Amino acid sequence: MIVRKADEIESKDVGDVIGTSKMGIRIQWLIHNSLGDISYKHNFAMRRFTIEPGKSYPLHHHTYVEGVYILSGKGYFETEKERIDVCPGDVVYTASEEPHGLGATGEEPLMLICCIDCIDGGENCSPESRAVKINKQIMAG
Repeated sequence: MIVRKADEIESKDVGDVIGTSKMGIRIQWLIHNSLGDISYKHNFAMRRFTIEPGKSYPLHHHTYVEGVYILSGKGYFETEKERIDVCPGDVVYTASEEPHGLGATGEEPLMLICCIDCIDGGENCSPESRAVKINKQIMAG
């Protein structure tokens, strides 16, 4: 068993990770494929995002699916067709290659847990993920 204190795990601005300007969105890799040995199977990763009020992550897509649980704050998730407000206790599930974006709309940060499935040998389930670079290309394109 591995026990970690979330507040002690490194937090990075997503803009620094994908090579853009600061975004006001912080990511922490709570569970990833570098933790533990092969007995952990590494078939998913868990991340915590903190989005500052008024900040957003634009429409993007990726091969892996995401399951999101809203911990605190108010915000929205959007697709190309709709925008849905979210608050603590809401759950969001995005499909593979489904364009989606999100943002914080309240006076406090939007904090959420995001679980992803590990695909293509699990390269997307690491803080050094190739999927993050793919995201960078999509956002730049």
